Amino acid sequence: MQRHDWGRNMPKKRITTNGIDHLLSKSTLKNDKMNQVLTDDVVNHIYGSFDYSKFHLIYGNRKLKRTKVIKLRDEIKQNNRISSYPIIVNSNFQIIDGQHRFVALVELGLEIQYVVDDTFDIKGIAKSNTMPDKWKSDNYLSAYRELGIEDYETFANFMETYDTNFTVTLVLFHGKFTGGLYRDFAEGKFKSTNLKRAIKWITEVQDFKKYIQDIHKDRHFVRAILNCFVHPDYNHKRMISKMKLRGRLMTKSISRIDYLRQLEAMYNWHSPEDKKVRFF
Repeated sequence: MQRHDWGRNMPKKRITTNGIDHLLSKSTLKNDKMNQVLTDDVVNHIYGSFDYSKFHLIYGNRKLKRTKVIKLRDEIKQNNRISSYPIIVNSNFQIIDGQHRFVALVELGLEIQYVVDDTFDIKGIAKSNTMPDKWKSDNYLSAYRELGIEDYETFANFMETYDTNFTVTLVLFHGKFTGGLYRDFAEGKFKSTNLKRAIKWITEVQDFKKYIQDIHKDRHFVRAILNCFVHPDYNHKRMISKMKLRGRLMTKSISRIDYLRQLEAMYNWHSPEDKKVRFF
């Protein structure tokens, strides 16, 4: 039987990663100090203090979650690596990052280790927390409301008045939902200039409530019905009259397109061919 040496016959390829191959070499984890680290520039100092009173939380930072403090406290008890994760403060000892760690350490009576950075403002704090497992939409909303930004106050009042969640509210203000719009919201760039249109749309969305129950709150349904609202041939009275008769047949879906199919079928039910409308 002929033996094939696949490895020898295959052409060798060099995999490159945007010119940073020399940074991607791996080594076994060691805890001994290496001389090259000791010769690097000192960029910042880690300080330590038991004087808890000089540290302050900042308005506009996200609200403390008691469950997170308890979880951190338990983790520190079991394996205290807090020196590897110092909190960040400014020169006024206002806590920029690490407020949950700070509270957990205070409750355990441990030293607060910190670095000083005066380059952050509130928007900078929020922006730095757009990474996974960091701030969520309600954290951003709360932060910018505390800063007195009127557009975010308008957004919050809209959610409360019309019982909408964050995503649906953002869709109603913009007519769509994209990652870019969420990023703008997180960075303090949201504008409530389309408030009147959003109120008109949510009022019409709520007309469906009695016929399709809570489906009208679904973000995919809202995105779909907005596609209908902006169609030049859409007539809201006609849609509601069909919903009165057949709304019970509408089913919950996980996509905008499926809702559009259902809405189109509903809208065109028992309509002559020349009156039928395509929504997608």
